[in-house]
Amino acid sequence: MYQMKRILTISLVTMMFCIVACDKTENTNRPYIPHDPNKEVEILNFEPKSGQCGRAMIIEGSNFGTDATKIKVFFGNREGKVTGSNGTRIGVMIPARAGSEITVVINGKTWEAPMLYTHNAVPYVTTYTNPNGTTSFDFGDGTINTIKFRPTYMSVFENYLFVTTFNAPTTPLNLGQTLLQIDLETGKVRMLANRLDHGFEDQCTPYRVPYGMGLEREGVILSGTRGARDRFLTLDPKDDYNPKVNMILKWVPNGYKIPPATGADSDHIFLMRCPKNGRYYTRYASGQIVEIDLHTWEARVVGLTPQGNPYGYTFHPVTGELWLAYNSGQGGWAQNAITALDVTDEEPWDGTNNDKIPSGGSTTNNSGEYYKGEEFANEIRILRTFRKITRPTFNDGGAYRDGPSSEARFNAIRGISFDENRPYPNLFLADMNNACIRKFNTREDIITTYIGRQGEASYKDGDPGDARFNQPHGIVVDQYGIIYLSDHNNYRIRRISED
Repeated sequence: MYQMKRILTISLVTMMFCIVACDKTENTNRPYIPHDPNKEVEILNFEPKSGQCGRAMIIEGSNFGTDATKIKVFFGNREGKVTGSNGTRIGVMIPARAGSEITVVINGKTWEAPMLYTHNAVPYVTTYTNPNGTTSFDFGDGTINTIKFRPTYMSVFENYLFVTTFNAPTTPLNLGQTLLQIDLETGKVRMLANRLDHGFEDQCTPYRVPYGMGLEREGVILSGTRGARDRFLTLDPKDDYNPKVNMILKWVPNGYKIPPATGADSDHIFLMRCPKNGRYYTRYASGQIVEIDLHTWEARVVGLTPQGNPYGYTFHPVTGELWLAYNSGQGGWAQNAITALDVTDEEPWDGTNNDKIPSGGSTTNNSGEYYKGEEFANEIRILRTFRKITRPTFNDGGAYRDGPSSEARFNAIRGISFDENRPYPNLFLADMNNACIRKFNTREDIITTYIGRQGEASYKDGDPGDARFNQPHGIVVDQYGIIYLSDHNNYRIRRISED
């Protein structure tokens, strides 16, 4: 198969060379044959029907003209480089992120190909920070080439990357956990917060309030914390991102137990805006989903989920559901699974069921559809919309398998991120103990290994067959579709782009 593809590619390149050569020969040995604007351009075929960035394509038809400077070819909204035309054949190079609809534009007029092109984009990994893999640490401001750190989680907003770091044990623990801002255009790095001065912890992924929402807090960075139930961190660009501690001032009673004030069950590692209703939510390690009013700093529990810290969390860009990825040893029957729930579908507590939070092992219901209190013999009250999307079986201790969501297996999911604002976006996952990046095609309901080799924890840039990671943690997709990844045990941020 590989040999056939190689022969086809060589044939197309040879053909393109002939087109270019013939174009030059014809232009010197005989009169120039222009495109006739009074006749239609006809597109009959193109080869290959599928391909990758940088590969050659031949478009066959009539009335193209032989002046390649007058011809443009688009793949969706991406323009390919025209290499020549002999009037009936156009040579073009396939661009990065090519769309499926091919159009030929000559003198400002457009014609569409009668068939669609399939783009086989290939991801490629490069090293974005710390190319030498230094395990010593530098603190303060600098650039991606001078500041060395061990990234944990991250988020991306416009042209800025916000990265949490865990630089212990070679540095004091209190200083070693920091929040950095990286300018993706200039490569400048700025330290915004640390644990010693601001109580910042590396597992608390920052979230920035979107611009263009007409909200008072546009641009403000929000972060949760660990070990202190009522404590949150905000960084406002109007104050030059100087960290400010905010405290919940009142818990509004509604029948649910509120999280404990201190200890591991008081951890809340995010505070995010739900796109469905514009309100802000966090989740505690003890399982409570909590809505917080950022004007009054009043909080109330709206429902329960399995206990533990899912380190992967994001809102679906269209449905507004909160997606949670439970880690190994977390969530009982939800561990190593992707789950989802509608935080706006609040369930008032009616006093008839105990709001005991599951510790795992208390149920034999493995349908994977919906989990409600009565399904657990009145032991708990899980939000009625909470469901397991992957592996609807009990207590998955971690493994590896690609396939449909009902069969795919993971081993310690860390960060998760959707790629586009569309009904069926792709979800990318950092599968930590499998040392690879997984891709969930939500339209086709298929999970595949996107890049990396299962179980081979190492370091190497390259394509899906060559690239290696070591404990991938945070993962985000920017507005251009570029993926940034915290390669935790390689002490680097990696950059994954298609084509």
